[in-house]
Amino acid sequence: MYILGLHTHHDAGAALIKDGKIVAAADEERFTRIKHWGMDFPELSTKFVLDFEGISLEDVDYIAIPSKYGIGRMIATAFDNIGRPEYILKLIKMLLKKEAGKGNIYSKINHFVKSKKILGVEHHLAHAASAFYTSGFDKATIVTLDGIGNGLSGSVNYSVSKGIKRIKNIYESGSMGHYYEALTDGLGFSIYNDEYKVMGLAAYGDPKFASKEAYKLVPKAKGLGFSGRYWNLYGGWINNQLRGSVAEAAYFRFLSYKYGSKNTAAAGQKVFEDQILKWLSNVLNKTRNMNLVGAGGCFLNVKLNKRIRDNFEEINFIPFPHCGDGGLALGSALQIQKELKPKIKFKKMKHVYFGIGFTNEELKKELDKTIKENKKIKYREYDDISGICGELLTKGKVIGWFQGRAEIGPRALGARSILADSRHVKFRDRVNIAVKFREEWRPFCPSMLDEARKEYLINDCYAPFMNLSFDVPKQKIKEIPAVVHVDGTTRPQTVRKDVNEKYWKLIKSFESETGIPVILNTSFNRKGEPIVNSPRDAINCFLGTNLDYLAIGNFLVSRKR
Repeated sequence: MYILGLHTHHDAGAALIKDGKIVAAADEERFTRIKHWGMDFPELSTKFVLDFEGISLEDVDYIAIPSKYGIGRMIATAFDNIGRPEYILKLIKMLLKKEAGKGNIYSKINHFVKSKKILGVEHHLAHAASAFYTSGFDKATIVTLDGIGNGLSGSVNYSVSKGIKRIKNIYESGSMGHYYEALTDGLGFSIYNDEYKVMGLAAYGDPKFASKEAYKLVPKAKGLGFSGRYWNLYGGWINNQLRGSVAEAAYFRFLSYKYGSKNTAAAGQKVFEDQILKWLSNVLNKTRNMNLVGAGGCFLNVKLNKRIRDNFEEINFIPFPHCGDGGLALGSALQIQKELKPKIKFKKMKHVYFGIGFTNEELKKELDKTIKENKKIKYREYDDISGICGELLTKGKVIGWFQGRAEIGPRALGARSILADSRHVKFRDRVNIAVKFREEWRPFCPSMLDEARKEYLINDCYAPFMNLSFDVPKQKIKEIPAVVHVDGTTRPQTVRKDVNEKYWKLIKSFESETGIPVILNTSFNRKGEPIVNSPRDAINCFLGTNLDYLAIGNFLVSRKR
């Protein structure tokens, strides 16, 4: 059984599962090259997931869409064009017109309706499904938190034999996501794009100066939900971005003038964490299940995730690696699969390499084409590209690493990465200024051998997705200063040989030369761009930055002098 999951709002994308197993998934932004692309049909990512499996839409058994509306209402309004967002109508029309062959488009829609092929999944149920069905847990407490989706800003759920049972809806008035949007906007950053900058900046400040004022704005944990103001009262749409409150953002802006942006970020972050921790305490006391999974944009906040693990030592906590709205396509497909086959058993997600990949023959063809066009590069093929790159890193070289299938989600995890030496701050500064072209105070993350995590991480656990952060022992900070933040924490990817052997061998090669099993890893892109997806993207990024080398498949690319 094939189920195609589609998400058409911001961070649009597609996912394909077969009999409960993930076949392929991708965000549309990787193909369009526009960050957070959405509000339209994800044509390119849909084409990719179908082409990867070698099927057409006619081979798909069901289409899953994150929508709270049922089939009857969705299709009725598709015909009448009233009462539903226009993108749903456009999605159905374009999808069927493009893939379902010749004939009247409405007859094709009617065919899909009668065969019940288009199924809706409520937004937060899709989030919950993405987290639970990929966790490997048989039973769990399942929580979601974001800005807003289908009228809700969060939910509390627990697992039952038939799947997921909702026990609490959290409405917009208690939106922790809207609160963080207001904080982000108030500090002068862009809503829905720069929240991670607030996290980074918070480490430089002291929360004591502005905590009382920030506390006035944050929704308060109350039972299984949050009480708070109606965030859309003043705001509506700000600068064509997500909803937030102008009044609250203005107040945070005032606090940043009064106490400084660093102290305001620290205070806003702290009260955000405090209220969610209080809420989770209430939730866990209710469910009595210490397997905790989370999804929704709030769980991209790694400072929050760290405090959850540190404060609830008895829990097993797994935030879904693609927990923003980009994960809704996959979550919708998984939920429909469970509804159709309640006895199905899902496997734990061990990696996120579900995107597009290329053969060495395809990569060579693109390199030769580039040389023919501008003759600015040269390349050499190696049997052991991992060993060569590990050695180059010890010599201070910065490398673009393009290998295998692309990751899904916002983190580069050894498929589309920029790599550097972790032992010296100068390499962090070089990557920041000369390659990534971003603020010098922002931290970088490490990739480390999983075997070494106990040496470098306090309260360690297997952390393959860069969505958890840890304190680093003081004696180890001196060894890897380029990947430790100013507060002594790091957000690692712990790498296992059986998950990504090529990348593991590179880090092992670096360790054999230096004694340090840790390298600097950041996403392979320039500021403001999505992570590279194709060989052409990688070559363009290499030529447009000060990278020393590009390791693309088995080929090491350098500039002609």
